[in-house]
Amino acid sequence: MLLLSRKNDEPNPGGSMSETRHVGGPRRRPTGLSPKEWSLRRKIALAVLLPVALAAVLGALRVKNDLSDSSGYSDAASQVTVLRPVVDYLAAVETAIVIAREKTAADDPARDAAVKEVVAAGTAFQKAVAAADLTTDQQAAAKDLYDRSAQLRESVGYVSVNQSVAQLTQLQTATSNLIDTIVQEEQSPELKLELLGNVIDGRVSLALQQFAVAYQGPARDVNRVELAAEVGAEASAIDRIAAVLGTTDPDVSALRNQNAEHLGTVRDGGLDLGGADAYAAYDRLSADILSEIDAELTAAADTARRDAIVDSALVLAALLFTILLAMNVAQLLLDPIRRVREGALEVAQERLPRAVRIIRAGGDPGEVVPIDVNSREEIGQLARAVDDLHSEAVKLAVREAALADRIGEMFVTLSRRSTSLINQQLGLIEKLERDEEDPQRLESLFRLDHLASRMRRTADSLNILADAPPAPTDGRGLSVSDVLHAAIAGVQDYQRVDIEAAALEHVSGEAASDVVHMVTELVDNALSFSPPNTRVQVISKTTPSGVLLSVVDAGLGMQPDVFEALNAELASGGEVTPETARRMGLLVVARLAKRHGITV
Repeated sequence: MLLLSRKNDEPNPGGSMSETRHVGGPRRRPTGLSPKEWSLRRKIALAVLLPVALAAVLGALRVKNDLSDSSGYSDAASQVTVLRPVVDYLAAVETAIVIAREKTAADDPARDAAVKEVVAAGTAFQKAVAAADLTTDQQAAAKDLYDRSAQLRESVGYVSVNQSVAQLTQLQTATSNLIDTIVQEEQSPELKLELLGNVIDGRVSLALQQFAVAYQGPARDVNRVELAAEVGAEASAIDRIAAVLGTTDPDVSALRNQNAEHLGTVRDGGLDLGGADAYAAYDRLSADILSEIDAELTAAADTARRDAIVDSALVLAALLFTILLAMNVAQLLLDPIRRVREGALEVAQERLPRAVRIIRAGGDPGEVVPIDVNSREEIGQLARAVDDLHSEAVKLAVREAALADRIGEMFVTLSRRSTSLINQQLGLIEKLERDEEDPQRLESLFRLDHLASRMRRTADSLNILADAPPAPTDGRGLSVSDVLHAAIAGVQDYQRVDIEAAALEHVSGEAASDVVHMVTELVDNALSFSPPNTRVQVISKTTPSGVLLSVVDAGLGMQPDVFEALNAELASGGEVTPETARRMGLLVVARLAKRHGITV
């Protein structure tokens, strides 16, 4: 193995066989925060997740609204539970004032029993208030109702007629206020609560009528005008009830008939207004209204809760379907894009370089294998575009190889013609040298001979660059010393070269001329890129790996990265590039080294 190594005294920027320049600063690397640098998978995920997230938010708001409605109806149903005890409390007070009017004695058992009923009804009302989910306003209204009726739960509330009427009227007003606070908190006001207020008004009017005629003591005197007014107030309340329930309702009809009878009784001077049985229709209406309110609010809460469950299920199903559909569509997009990407990378990194190598070696690259995407949409069109690029690149490589062959043939032709002319010139010069006796002219002829030899080396370089087969040799080898002297004879400033030939090996005949050419190029390079007043040394020595030839000059050297790039080019055999014309000697050395397995 023949090792050829060129050494410089000191690495420093300057001229050498090759030169590499880096233009511009470092490229700015894009950051992952920029959306345009995101992967396609992330962009598709973002495009899908945004509307899905928006739909999820809207669906959650819908479910939240349904749950809010359900909670509102449940709260209203809980709040309405205090109305039944209120109605019972008011009925107990109405009964108590009538009995207290009848039984004027403070220790009358019937009067005491009626007051106890009021106390019990008040206690039941308090328990209902504590159990119900009332708002702050409703609790305040309930407390006000209970506090205002404190005298009614004691005997002092029945001392006089005016006090009893005032206490009942005050309790009626507090009851209406409590009903109003419940209505205000409802999402959709319940009309039956207003109807309940009308029923309470009618019942209170009836209680005041019975209170007016209840006194049975001596000097009994009834204010017929006020009594008739209460009968008229009850009739007005009954009309309001009829406006909601209709005149055909049995209880409404019963109340109208009863009110008409009471009006006749009052007009005729009678005092019998029906007693406790007269409240039956009002009690049925109150019970029915409260039951209907409870049922409607409970049904509304159940409906809202069911709607929330249904909406939740629908939203989740829609989101799940949307996500699955989006994932499927994304997969339909990403899978062919991935195949196109992998196919394009395979074409760029494997198929096309392999085809180019085959073409340059003179072989047939075969048919272009299309990328495995067979759809007709945009991604499939992209795959066909890559296939077209691949095909055109192969065609271009074929044309380039054909052009390189033609250029190589031109080089070979030019080299042969030049060599033929140079050989003729050398023959003529040798003839002139034999006949010339003038020393100065003979020296000039020697210079012409040397120049012609250099021209023949240039012609041989054209053959090497054209990858033409080497010229046949006579098979005789040369010693290393002969190789070095032959190489030195081919350079211009051969007087500056010092040879130290210690190796005794021989170079085979088939490689001798190429090795001479290589050493000549290296010595010529050393002379060209070193000061003219310095010497160039060519040293040979035997190593375990073969013969090592060192060409040592005093040039400026090269940058480390340029040094590595040129060594890589020498190791690979070189390639024709725009720099070839300026570094033709480097390419010639690389080609010859590759041809004979020489390390440079």
